[in-house]
Amino acid sequence: MGNTSSRKKKHKKKKTERINNGDESDKNDQTEEDMMPHNVHNQFGDGKAGIQTDNVKPQDFTVEVCVERQPKEDSDSMPSIKTVKDEKDEKTTIKSKKHLKLMVAAIDFGTTFSGFAHCMRADMTKIYCHDWKSTYGITNKAPTSVLFKPDMTFDSFGYEAEKKYYEPEEYGDLSKWYFFKNFKMILYEYKKQLNVETEIDDMVPGPQKTKMKAIDVFSAIIKYFTKLLLEKSQKSYIDLTENDILWVITVPGIWDLKAKQFMRESAIQAGIPSDQLILALEPEAASLYCRKMPIFVEEKQDGDKTISQLPIGSKYIVLDQGGGTIDITVHEVMAEGNLKEIHQACGGVWGSNTINKEFKNFLYQVFGDDVMSTFRTNNPDDYFEIMNEFELKKISYTGERESERMKISYSLIECYNELKGVEINKSLGETKFEGKVRFGKDKAFLQKEFFQSFFDKSVAAIVDYLGNLLRKKSINTEDNPIKTILAVGGFSKSQVLIDEIKSTFPDLAIVVPADADLAVLKGAIIYAFEPESVTCRVSQYTYGVPNFTPYDARIHKDRRISRIGPQRKPMIDDAFDKHIEIGQILEIGQFQQEHEYYPTTEEHKSIVLDFYASEEKNPKFTDEETCYCLGILHFDITRRARIFVKLNASGTELIAVARVEGENQEIQGYYSLI
Repeated sequence: MGNTSSRKKKHKKKKTERINNGDESDKNDQTEEDMMPHNVHNQFGDGKAGIQTDNVKPQDFTVEVCVERQPKEDSDSMPSIKTVKDEKDEKTTIKSKKHLKLMVAAIDFGTTFSGFAHCMRADMTKIYCHDWKSTYGITNKAPTSVLFKPDMTFDSFGYEAEKKYYEPEEYGDLSKWYFFKNFKMILYEYKKQLNVETEIDDMVPGPQKTKMKAIDVFSAIIKYFTKLLLEKSQKSYIDLTENDILWVITVPGIWDLKAKQFMRESAIQAGIPSDQLILALEPEAASLYCRKMPIFVEEKQDGDKTISQLPIGSKYIVLDQGGGTIDITVHEVMAEGNLKEIHQACGGVWGSNTINKEFKNFLYQVFGDDVMSTFRTNNPDDYFEIMNEFELKKISYTGERESERMKISYSLIECYNELKGVEINKSLGETKFEGKVRFGKDKAFLQKEFFQSFFDKSVAAIVDYLGNLLRKKSINTEDNPIKTILAVGGFSKSQVLIDEIKSTFPDLAIVVPADADLAVLKGAIIYAFEPESVTCRVSQYTYGVPNFTPYDARIHKDRRISRIGPQRKPMIDDAFDKHIEIGQILEIGQFQQEHEYYPTTEEHKSIVLDFYASEEKNPKFTDEETCYCLGILHFDITRRARIFVKLNASGTELIAVARVEGENQEIQGYYSLI
């Protein structure tokens, strides 16, 4: 949902009763005893009315809008609303409106590297990426590293933050400071526990790990980016203000709604107004950027071959290979260059950082935990240089040489000799590394096959997952098979990975754009200008809310009867009331069938619904292992009555609206983290 910045009080779990199948006898037979608090309840006593359609003011950019139910055919007051009727249900569709902002700015917040870019509406063909200065030259992205002062205020980001942290003798004692690096993964790994209070450990050595709130860390970086862009832009565009910018933040396709909402709330805390902010899915952004590239090999009538764009109807896999996650989706080319998602976003934690972890494990196995701990404490800058050296070798490695040479700080060799009392190369003779590794004064020589083994775990996982995906007949059909893999992201620069994909799938065209690491960032700009280019998506999860359901001894023998419901029927709680099913095709802007609920409390200022996700198609109860609570849906209502709730999960964020019985206007809800 994503258009609220307010922080709610800690939520106490309650439930809702849904009136199933519109059974009028059940509705009429409810007694005061039946009307006990469940999942629809009053949370606030401020008397706020719901946001209603006729009170909504036009915005320069609108993705989420309140809609008028059953607009008259001759009405032209809301041209972006379309009502679709079929035999089973009446569905409402909202269409994205193109923004009128002078500038679009995109932030690609990566696990390993991050950056931002901008484009003026007057010339949408020119996208400018921010330049970052490093010891190696100018780059379009900087390391996702951030340094905070002892009072938890922002100090520096990227190369500057790393220089201060790893060279403390130049900047003084940083033991009470906070340093974070590669922390984005917590939004994926801790998704079930993620909330606005989630904390992350900093990397500054000490007897006890210090922590900061994750949302404060994320928002500080976003705020720094917005400050840099505004300062730079106002030198070229004197009249430009912060109100003239539409911000786009990229998020992995495999993230759930909770992680996406976390990023939105981080951006709002950083000072970006909610109505000037949208989220873009990373594989979609990359796909939009590459869709007009000449990537299809076509044979002409005279036998010559030419490179052209993918024709309408072509299916292809987007493989977004970053530092933390591998993000995969499948698209089909539609008319006018539009895209259709035909398989839900998927992937896993097999990014290039997996290779770094293998190399780090190798160092600890060779030198020992005691040596590495002492070395990292006494020579943090040297350890940083070793890992930086490996990062460069990892991407440039081709496997053409019989051995790979890389710099290894002599201080590490000295530390080993002093603590172990023996020369490092002599010790290798008694280990599994004999013949595979040799150390010089300040260098390491790694045998070709051994160096390549750092890639094995990550590459094998990616190739295996692609194989399973391509075996799905529902998307890779005989009459229209998938013929192309579009590889983007920084990890796509790895020749080892691309060569393995090509050899495993020789019948597929493997396309890697020249600026693969910037495809997502630049594509996010395009998405802001052309949000209608994606025509449908596939639901990543099954979504629903907890609900009462009548007790059935045949199937509920292990469940406890929680109350007596209408017509004196015994009821159990926590039933999963499904709104959207995993794998369901979601037309962009279209709401799903509305569900009917009844507030079981006398108060009526606001209703709150727990919102759940599951990776199963038909979960029975919200307390099953596969289910977890994403957050809370809030609706401000004016009176106590039966309500009708419907969801739209076709966009990058959730939209929910409610209608009070007897009223034509719909109330837009808002989604917040627990």
